[in-house]
Amino acid sequence: MLTQYTAAALSARLRELSMPSTVQNIPTSGFQEDVNSMSANSAIKLHEVNSLIAQLIAILAYDAYVVASANNACGSCGKAATHVYGIISRYVAGTQSHSEAITKLVSAIDELSSLVNLGINPS
Repeated sequence: MLTQYTAAALSARLRELSMPSTVQNIPTSGFQEDVNSMSANSAIKLHEVNSLIAQLIAILAYDAYVVASANNACGSCGKAATHVYGIISRYVAGTQSHSEAITKLVSAIDELSSLVNLGINPS
């Protein structure tokens, strides 16, 4: 239940960060310059979004792992699911708490994301 609250809070923060930085633009120089660069603010928001998405993916991966472990359900999984389950198992092995497991899974994001081919840039 706690992971659901955490995921909902992260999702709400992502929704807040999705507002364009230009909405916060303030005219300067006596309204002669009404467009100011907000790229630095956008870059800061992008960095926070990337971090939050990594945390959200880690929470969802851990939840899926816990459900599969509790139901002993991965015995009949396909190759890809078994491979992902093995990666998650390697990172969460020996953890003492949910937060420790999720913290370790955040560092697994690169390894897990390398398994996904979105086909955005086909070669």
